[in-house]
Amino acid sequence: MNNKICLTMLLSLWAGSLNAQELVVYDDIAFVKNSLEFSFDKGLNKIQFEGIPSRIKQGSMLISGKNFSVLEQNYNYDLLNYTNLLEQQVGKEVKTVVQDPATGKSIFNKAILTSANNSNPILKFDYGYDAKFPGRVVFDTVPGDLSIKPVFEAKLKVAKKGNQNVNYSYLTSGLTWGGEYVLDVLDDNRLNVNAWININNESGTDFSGYKVRVVSGDVNVISTPNDRMPSYAMVRGVQDSHYSAKNSNTKNGDYYVYDVSKNTDILNRQSKQIKLFAAEKVKYNINYNIESPLYISQNNYSASFEKLNPVIEYVIENTKDNNLGLSFPKGNIRIYDEDAFLGENVVEGLVKKEPLKIEAGKSFDLYSSGKVVDVKKIADDIFEAEVKISFFNAKSIKNEVSFEQTFNGQWTVLSESISSVKTDAQTAKWNVKLKPNSSADLVFKVRISK
Repeated sequence: MNNKICLTMLLSLWAGSLNAQELVVYDDIAFVKNSLEFSFDKGLNKIQFEGIPSRIKQGSMLISGKNFSVLEQNYNYDLLNYTNLLEQQVGKEVKTVVQDPATGKSIFNKAILTSANNSNPILKFDYGYDAKFPGRVVFDTVPGDLSIKPVFEAKLKVAKKGNQNVNYSYLTSGLTWGGEYVLDVLDDNRLNVNAWININNESGTDFSGYKVRVVSGDVNVISTPNDRMPSYAMVRGVQDSHYSAKNSNTKNGDYYVYDVSKNTDILNRQSKQIKLFAAEKVKYNINYNIESPLYISQNNYSASFEKLNPVIEYVIENTKDNNLGLSFPKGNIRIYDEDAFLGENVVEGLVKKEPLKIEAGKSFDLYSSGKVVDVKKIADDIFEAEVKISFFNAKSIKNEVSFEQTFNGQWTVLSESISSVKTDAQTAKWNVKLKPNSSADLVFKVRISK
């Protein structure tokens, strides 16, 4: 079965286990479940659900309960704003106001609103049409079908009079989440790991007192025009460490589910951080890696590079023996020690026992230079090349640098000053050991055929 399944199918599998007032956040979409009590008369009833996000996915609302059937559902997103007020008054008489530049007093008049014109109204005064009126249109009344916030209405046929619970659920865009990781380096061998779940809410509504789950996995979602992200100047940031998410690795199909242990509030235009896990005294190693920029060919006699610094790679074994053995949702990771910020990168989702590798930057005190020393033609499609790579260590401690060279075609290393390892069909790798404040050379000869 395709790993990408319809989101509505996935939610139907979980519907029986979800508690009332629950929020399940995926990547840029969320499933919301709630329950409200209404007082019904027997027969036809109309109810309203307020606080519905402005970015709800149309057609995703599901209403259920006992002793009633749903006849009609309406999402009223005609909001109270200047543009909608103008459009509602087209063809009607409106009041206008303009300020007298000499006295500063307001001058009121009446006109027929002939066109809203994208909030630039065209007005018909006694003196004629005015398409660039310098004042404002004033409204005596507000149409009843305009609301401050989006409202969802439903028409129900109820079997008996009385109070009843109505369960409802829907999908909304505008909620995203990701991992945020902080590595605190303690010494040359150990560090602490602090992991957070970061939830961003730009859905258009608050979620107060909700049980929250986040889901890691690639879930297929159909994009609609209502999913467009609004432009906001800022998002409020809140860090909540009073409770934490359970890194329980609960699985549903091909997805990982992380539960927040207590209910929480996630306000609109807020970024909320919830503790995922903390691990202390985790062992790590640092690798220094260089990928050679040399292109070795029969006609490239002058290939060379100067002062190339190796990439600093932190490697952490993700095992229980190393105080981890956890799944890592995709997110940002930052590395610090007691004195400085050491670098950051993005972690793609990791499963248990999969090692964590972070490229943090480039080493300043380690570097290399290299060149093709000689190229000899053996036949039309065969040649031999001699290459020299020099490594420099300006540190007062010993280090090891990994150097990888890619070859095009069939290749064989004929001789080398340091033993290599063939990592794949096109790549050889050398590990060069460097003493403190010293240098070392790698010289190798390779035969390449097309």
